[in-house]
Amino acid sequence: MLQILNLIFDKHFFWIQRSSRNSAVLLHHQSIDSRSSFFKENLKEVIRNNHQNPEKISIYYSPEKYTLIPANLFLPSKTQNYFNLNFGQINSEETIHYETIVSMNLIVIYSIPVWLNELKSEINSFGEIKSTLGKQLFLLEKEKESTLANCVLNEGWMDVCVKSDGKLVLANQYEINNENDLVYFLLLINKKLDIADKATITLYNNGSELSNNQIKNLLDSIQDFNQIKFNFSDSQSYFKSILCE
Repeated sequence: MLQILNLIFDKHFFWIQRSSRNSAVLLHHQSIDSRSSFFKENLKEVIRNNHQNPEKISIYYSPEKYTLIPANLFLPSKTQNYFNLNFGQINSEETIHYETIVSMNLIVIYSIPVWLNELKSEINSFGEIKSTLGKQLFLLEKEKESTLANCVLNEGWMDVCVKSDGKLVLANQYEINNENDLVYFLLLINKKLDIADKATITLYNNGSELSNNQIKNLLDSIQDFNQIKFNFSDSQSYFKSILCE
């Protein structure tokens, strides 16, 4: 059975997951500090220690900045312009990537750190760097339910993708520092999209220190959420959902 060594990064953490068609196993998890002089060498050593030939290596990044463009309106030569329009001029420590979500006719444009591009060129990686957002959108499109939301709770922010009546209606990122922030943004999303009477919302805890029990208590106290089915999943369930197809 084909196995892939998946390297997943965000601005705080690094995970190594070994996946096959039906399973994903966590091999390594650590915080990262790109200011450290030897952090990239340390990452390469960890990767070498976990890699088994002829296993392929895939790299994913959870972007802090991204925008979506309809594929039929996208011009590759204008990628920088699309990004700058939303976030201003990119700094020297970042570079811009884009990828196509064919089934949704969308282009995801996002920034990644320069050091990640350098790391890719120094290891035996397979294909291009991909975004976890792209995998989330692909997963959302595959789900049979016509109305649902997937929320990934990271350390300091939440990625939210919403499908209503079979169509993508939201893909956005929200800064969250506590449980009240999370519930506040869920209320705003519901008010804007009016999905309370038909949605299933899955909250994946991926590095967040928020309390599931406190979130549940807050949600239970709000009448607007009475008809919504909430699912709470851990980090490994999230990785399995995006890595196993």
